[in-house]
Amino acid sequence: MLGTMWVNTGFGALASVITFFTALAGNVWLVSLERAGYAFILFFLAAFPIRWLVAKIMGSFQAPETMVPAEAAEGGVPSASGEPDDPQGDGEFIPLSLDQMGSAPLAHDPTTVADIVRRLTDE
Repeated sequence: MLGTMWVNTGFGALASVITFFTALAGNVWLVSLERAGYAFILFFLAAFPIRWLVAKIMGSFQAPETMVPAEAAEGGVPSASGEPDDPQGDGEFIPLSLDQMGSAPLAHDPTTVADIVRRLTDE
C-alpha cells in the first residue's frame, strides 16, 4: 500500500484538530474533545481504503518496463566499426552518430500510399 501508518495518523490528527476547534465554538471543551477523538478514529480507519485506492490508481498508470534490446543484452550496442561497445570498459563516452542509428525501411512505396489516399477521399 501507499505510505505508512504515519499517513493514517496524520489524517486522523488533522481531522481531530479541525473537529475540536469547530466543535469548541458551540460546545463545552469536554464534548469537543470527545468528538475530536471520534473524528481521529474515524479518519484513521478511513485512511486505509483511501490509501489502497490511491495505490491501485497509481499502479495502473505506471508505464510498463522497457525491454532491453538484444544487442545491449549481448554485450553492448555496436559502434561505428561494428564491434560492440563495452559499457564497463575504459569509461570513455562515445556519442551516437547518425550512421549508427540507421533508418527504418519503408513498409510501402510513398506513391502507392498517396494513390490509395486519393482513391479513398474520392469515394
